[in-house]
Amino acid sequence: MRSASGLVLGLALVASTLGTGWALGGCTTQGETSEFLTTTEVAVDPVDFLGEVRCADAPSALRSYTVTLVGWNDSEEPEPFVIGSSGPASCAAVLGFRDVISVGGIYTAEIDGYELPAERLRPSGGNASGSRRMLDVASGEAVTPRWTSRCGTTREDGVLAVNSRRTFIRPCDPLSDVSPGPTRLAVNASRILAPEAPHTACSLAASLDVEFSGGSLPPLVGVSCEAADVLFDVAPGSRIDLYAHADLASGPAGVECYAVPRAGETVYPTCQALTTKGLVAIDLSELADLCPPGASYDLYDASAPESPLNSLPLACGPTAKVGPFDAGDRSFAVTFRDGATGSPLPGSATCTATVIAGRTATATCFAN
Repeated sequence: MRSASGLVLGLALVASTLGTGWALGGCTTQGETSEFLTTTEVAVDPVDFLGEVRCADAPSALRSYTVTLVGWNDSEEPEPFVIGSSGPASCAAVLGFRDVISVGGIYTAEIDGYELPAERLRPSGGNASGSRRMLDVASGEAVTPRWTSRCGTTREDGVLAVNSRRTFIRPCDPLSDVSPGPTRLAVNASRILAPEAPHTACSLAASLDVEFSGGSLPPLVGVSCEAADVLFDVAPGSRIDLYAHADLASGPAGVECYAVPRAGETVYPTCQALTTKGLVAIDLSELADLCPPGASYDLYDASAPESPLNSLPLACGPTAKVGPFDAGDRSFAVTFRDGATGSPLPGSATCTATVIAGRTATATCFAN
């Protein structure tokens, strides 16, 4: 192969595939070309190569791509030459080439797909270099494409550039996953603060803190509601539990979340809405002489023992979760019943717990 000289990028023009067309011509379907161009163009449309890969701003989805254009000057030329590569474009955009092509030329395209958004990538050597090698804008390190594809492979299945027409390079192979991504957990403050509407997160709190169960990962302190994802490399398959808390206008609030990382993917934790209240776990296993298997118990607020907090008797043996309660120190009175008759059993107990917003606190129970 030989490279085209005098390459200027300027190489590719970008247009959204989500709108009605470009200013210089409408979108086309296979086999069609636009009647409105004043120059010759060949283009690539992501719809033609996405296959089962999602185009989305989400973990493990295609966010951007580049196109390397390959050409033959005419149908008699035996060997192709690499014209150059475009800069990165959104996966929701068409890429078109004009200044570097010629009427009567035949063209195919090689696609590189990335999980990073287009604004996070730049070609090695600068935007006008025509380089296929992409660098991470933030770190300056080379970025390996996650997916590749081809639109045409030989002169016989390339497309002919027609004077003053846009022609799409088709057909394309579906994207092939050539470099499975790392297994990662992504923590995003806005998604935790407002799971249903992350764009409203900053109206709830300016930041939040995150603690991981058992110290499995380092804690996060003061993560801004506007911050990008905080990424952790993790092992696939093992459940990760975390607790996030923030100061809302209604007071301190928290939520327990979990994630199960999948190999080669980036996952967000699953969380409910933050709450200012918490639960209490009651475990009477150490009071088996008062609460034997088959018996039951009632739980009362120690400061208001007139009526039980539970609507039905709680079974001795299994741990029971009760609440929700306001955060703070709580004390509970416990009385026992015969499992068969429901009649009271002798003895009583007291359970104490410090309720934490959005968490389940384990009570300490002792016989009176």
